[in-house]
Amino acid sequence: NIMEQSISSSDLKESVATRSKTGNTFLLISDLHFGDLPQVAVDEFLDYVELTHPTAVICSGDITLHSRPAEFALAGAFFSKLDQLNVPIIFTCGNHDMGGKLHEKLSTIAVVKNCVDGYTSAVNEVQTLFNQYIVGKPHTLATNTQQLDSICRFGDDIFVLLRSQHRKIERIKSEQLAWCQTVLNNVVDLSTCRLHLVAHHSLWQDEGGDKHTPLDRRRRLEADLVGRFQFSTYIHGHNHRFTYQNTTTPKLGLRIKRIAVPTMCTRNRSYERGFLSWKTYETMLEPELHVLKWQQS
Repeated sequence: NIMEQSISSSDLKESVATRSKTGNTFLLISDLHFGDLPQVAVDEFLDYVELTHPTAVICSGDITLHSRPAEFALAGAFFSKLDQLNVPIIFTCGNHDMGGKLHEKLSTIAVVKNCVDGYTSAVNEVQTLFNQYIVGKPHTLATNTQQLDSICRFGDDIFVLLRSQHRKIERIKSEQLAWCQTVLNNVVDLSTCRLHLVAHHSLWQDEGGDKHTPLDRRRRLEADLVGRFQFSTYIHGHNHRFTYQNTTTPKLGLRIKRIAVPTMCTRNRSYERGFLSWKTYETMLEPELHVLKWQQS
């Protein structure tokens, strides 16, 4: 039953009490790749959080490098520090968080077993973070624990965070879309809110030599979710660089703002590494890129 994975409609209505009268400021991060993320970068970001106290931190996936327990432990310590600062963090997972060996050639029974074991362990690690920092929070409208999806609200901004990595397939499943539709149909005054879709993978095939592939089955996502509920923004990571565009979706030409969030780790030296500060008032402002100081020195 789809609604068994959601908070009741009465709880959804009560969550509207989190409405902000002064607008929101969000910090957008992605592709942290704990295991390849310098502590100096973590400290710089946390110092900025403590100084500015944003409404929330939003992570669009690839929290870890190889989905190893030690890397999830580092991520857990980072999440815990944000919690101590009373700044919520909401997130979706990426391909690196779901068992990296699944993307290698499955040539032997031993490799297959390692892949299955790695995938199971990774899902359990993500589930632990999900249960601790997403489920049951005042800003969380609903959760789909089976898919690690969530819908969160801060004032007039509603974020739909959907897992886009399912073993080797980069897509958002039809059952995830059905769950979203059921929940969003129970949110009162939806027309007065801004809807933002957060996934790890992009809708667009980037130019400039970027070899990252976009989501599969995009037309269904655009028709059944983006267009049906008139989403304002699509936020993603995966490409490791900052992009902001007033654009259209690639299949149905729906007007939408695209925010591609940069990485803070050392994996990609081709683009500026950092995070985004994004203010949403009566109108949404263009995100501001904060380039990490440590990489400039």
